[in-house]
Amino acid sequence: MSILSGARWFSRAESKEAAFRQVILPAKEPSMTRPYFIWDYDFSEEKIREMLRGDNEYYKTWAVGRILQYARWDDIWKYLTLDDVRDCFDRIAWRFPFIKEMWAYALEMWDQDAKTMALRERPIAYTTIPDREPQLIEGILTPLQLASLKQFFANPVGQRFWLTGGTALAAFYLGHRPSEDLDLFTLEPDALDHARREMQDIANTLQCTVTDGLGTPTYQQFFLAQPDLPPLKLDLVRDFGPQFGQHRAVGGIIVDSLTNIAANKVTAIFGRTEAKDFVDLYCLLRAGYDLKALIALAKEKDRGLAEFHLGYSMRQVARFEALPRLFEPISLEELRAFYLKLADDLLRQVNPAT
Repeated sequence: MSILSGARWFSRAESKEAAFRQVILPAKEPSMTRPYFIWDYDFSEEKIREMLRGDNEYYKTWAVGRILQYARWDDIWKYLTLDDVRDCFDRIAWRFPFIKEMWAYALEMWDQDAKTMALRERPIAYTTIPDREPQLIEGILTPLQLASLKQFFANPVGQRFWLTGGTALAAFYLGHRPSEDLDLFTLEPDALDHARREMQDIANTLQCTVTDGLGTPTYQQFFLAQPDLPPLKLDLVRDFGPQFGQHRAVGGIIVDSLTNIAANKVTAIFGRTEAKDFVDLYCLLRAGYDLKALIALAKEKDRGLAEFHLGYSMRQVARFEALPRLFEPISLEELRAFYLKLADDLLRQVNPAT
């Protein structure tokens, strides 16, 4: 969509919304209990269901569009049927075009499945493996990465953090790719501020310069630099929510569990679209982890995660033009084929008609 056509689309949507407000917006009723996805109108649950049951095409289309774009996946089917979605789809003023794209693909695939009645392959099955003990794999970490980790964890503040993410996965479990940054997480409320105060001393011991990057109350970025070397990025994060497995110390470096890293990779693909996360999850599944089990863990970390949306996120693999540098022989075509099939499997599993 061009910028001009996008502006026209938004203008039409806003005009319809304004007209809707003028026609049916009721008087304020402070005691009214509204569904969570209706925050800007005083519509009760019964009013929404009345719109969906009624003969007014415009009201019904508005209600269907609001539910599809703002309700949680499981709640959608408390209000709508698949026929409701099909009937109203082309008339909805989509505020988020990517959601329209997601639903259009799912409806097309579900309709095609219904027409062909073809035998469907079962989703790729994996056998869950027990959590592994981390071991340092030679040749993955750069000398500066290794020295920085050892010095950070030698400081008392380091005992309040653990190494996680792609670097932990590659350097201590799979050895499948290099990683350019270090992800250090904590659950302790004041650990991040403590680390901010200690980072200069850690850098001095390493004979590095340290530069602050982006910072928020729950996140701090640092860059460590030595002459003639690219800077090393450290991301320090105050994490929240459940953690799975046990941290282990390897040569003084506290490393996240493989299960927790794997669950986080599912949430990473759901929340962003980076080729390295797709590669990491692919290697985890190929190594024996069960996707269904990982999705269940990921849902405990992110309550908004649903197979329908995860399938759409996986389809973004088609947009990748290159993969990160790898130590494993994985081609872009192989990765695309794997995730496009996996995405279709997930969408078929949540087809409300089956």
